[in-house]
Amino acid sequence: MLSLDIPVTLNSVNAAGKDADFAGYAEFVFLGGQASVKLSDEQFKTLSGRVGEDMVCVFGLSTKLIPLYNRAMTVFIPDQFKGIKS
Repeated sequence: MLSLDIPVTLNSVNAAGKDADFAGYAEFVFLGGQASVKLSDEQFKTLSGRVGEDMVCVFGLSTKLIPLYNRAMTVFIPDQFKGIKS
């Protein structure tokens, strides 16, 4: 999995339901879109109370092929939060 530093704004941090296997999820807004990623307990505590802040975060990226103009294009999707860089 690729990792990349992305400047983002933290849009929201929400707790997961009681049957979920993760603590919660965060929604990040960045140039090019928005991503919702699952959080561990430690990550949830770190991001709680920081909604609306601009920060640089490290994300794990997954790839997805999409058709665009009759060609296969690769899109990189941030789907794993790895921490705050600054």
